[in-house]
Amino acid sequence: MLPRRHRLTKEFFKKPLFKKTKTDTPFLWVYVFKTPGENAYSFSVPKTATKSSVLRNKIKRRARAVVFKTLPRLNKNLSVMFFFKKGSELMSFKELEKNILDILRKSKAL
Repeated sequence: MLPRRHRLTKEFFKKPLFKKTKTDTPFLWVYVFKTPGENAYSFSVPKTATKSSVLRNKIKRRARAVVFKTLPRLNKNLSVMFFFKKGSELMSFKELEKNILDILRKSKAL
């Protein structure tokens, strides 16, 4: 589980967001925002990706585990929002990890 200080809160969305970068892959897309302070992350798996809440939660748990493992290597002063697409529920943990690391490299967050 990510520490509370590394989670995006509702307060983040009340401020105007500037300097965002969107990076897209077949299974997920990421918005990266430059923000002061510590890094923060959010994970979203919509019902259009999979109807089962069990599978949506599984994807989010796996994604949090990948980000938690790479926290020391990630660039500072960033807020990252992960959105998963249809088909991401079929990926194994290794495939998900590879996709997340690739998209973080593309967005220059890693």
